[in-house]
Amino acid sequence: MNRRKIVKSGNTSFTLALPIEWIRKNKLDKGSDLEVSENEVGDIVLSVETKMSDFPRENIKTIKVDNKDFEAISLDLLNAYLRDYRTIILEGKDVSKIYDKILLEMKAYIGLDIIEQTKDNIIIKNFSSDDEELSPRPLIRKIDMGLRSMFDLLGTFFHSGFGKDDYFELQKMKEQNDRIYSLTKKTILKAAEYPQLMRTYQTSFLQISKDKSISNLLNQLSFLLDSIGKSFLYLEYKKKDISALRNIFDSVEKDYRLILNTMKYKNYKDIFHTISMHKRNIAEMDSYKKEFKNPLMLEAITYLLVAKDHLRNLAFEIID
Repeated sequence: MNRRKIVKSGNTSFTLALPIEWIRKNKLDKGSDLEVSENEVGDIVLSVETKMSDFPRENIKTIKVDNKDFEAISLDLLNAYLRDYRTIILEGKDVSKIYDKILLEMKAYIGLDIIEQTKDNIIIKNFSSDDEELSPRPLIRKIDMGLRSMFDLLGTFFHSGFGKDDYFELQKMKEQNDRIYSLTKKTILKAAEYPQLMRTYQTSFLQISKDKSISNLLNQLSFLLDSIGKSFLYLEYKKKDISALRNIFDSVEKDYRLILNTMKYKNYKDIFHTISMHKRNIAEMDSYKKEFKNPLMLEAITYLLVAKDHLRNLAFEIID
């Protein structure tokens, strides 16, 4: 521990000498501005104003595509995106053969665009790399909005059925959630690599850790809602036993909205009640299975039961 004495400076202030190593590491000099704040336990915290451009960043990533299956290329592209390379080059004599697949793959990521194509190269620009407004919590709210829209669309099944156009719309919502989730992962990874970004994001290590778990659970819920939509596509909404399925669906949707509203409004009383009732609710939902013989009905209920379990885990992550 480096201990330093406070020195009286004038009638109304005191000064403290800062370690030269810290000054050099943060590229400070005489006249540099520092932010002075107090944390929740009363410690004084000195912060350097930072910008995204201050952080070291790899500019170019080259991915060799020859003699690779597309799954491996796709994984390399995902890694380059998450590592926040500004330019990604796909290189090889076979690159033109996978152009259409690359275009389709890029739809999964926000901010990627092909800026040049030659016989042996596809050059992709990562425009999200320089965006200083991105941080995990606002991106999580965007995923939440997408999930609410998915619940709304699935809810139409119980009064008007669920057709192919509805499922196509549901898929588009899921794909958008997937894109935002990938961007959220990239943002969280960047904050883990450069802790100074915590100030830019106005967050903390604890919240970043929670955001990682929350975004992962929301992404899994998006997948489950898409799977429920597949089941709804082939079910007849006018059948008598649909009312039982609706009760289960409404319960899951109610819990979801309550838990995500708690993240915003910090009203923990209701969320504690939801957690305490989890086992009873699961048992009640599971008992409905005995009433159904339709495999698609059982499939839909199974997905809803899994979603209910995910919501319990999400509730624990939401609690500060």
